[in-house]
Amino acid sequence: MVTKNRYNNPVTVLLIFAVFCTCCADKLRLAKTPFTGNQLRIDGYYYHQYTGADGVEYMSVLFLYENGILHYGGAFPKNKLSEIEQNYSTEEWINIVRKLKYYWGVFLVTGNTIKYKRWYPSEPPLRASIREGVILNDTTFRITKVYDSDLRREDRLYRFKAFSPKPDSTNNFVK
Repeated sequence: MVTKNRYNNPVTVLLIFAVFCTCCADKLRLAKTPFTGNQLRIDGYYYHQYTGADGVEYMSVLFLYENGILHYGGAFPKNKLSEIEQNYSTEEWINIVRKLKYYWGVFLVTGNTIKYKRWYPSEPPLRASIREGVILNDTTFRITKVYDSDLRREDRLYRFKAFSPKPDSTNNFVK
């Protein structure tokens, strides 16, 4: 007696593949939505401070804009902060980052939850992931989850720093 494996049917395999792709793709969808709330301040930037493998203190910066755009301000040694802040307002710096897709993304605040999606440098093509976390107050949020090809846990605390003028959010990647 020959038993037929239900997974040998090409239609079944295609359906399983389609369902799998749809589930994964849904996790990586985040549309540009204007931010009209007051859960977070947007008159500056948010930074995450961490110690690199080299023992140096680093900062990673995110700008959030009222139009729902997220702008990655880079990661750099903490002792370079004042130099980097000066660069944010130069036309030269703006022209460089406008050409780099991984400096841009979108964010969404719903209640006390923040999600943001941006591209990350990798072998071509660039990969996108969504980070999700909880808003602790209007100047602090903690990222706890990362969605890309799977779900990972993360613990990144972002704190606010008032800063003006912020770089312009105009770019070629988020419309």
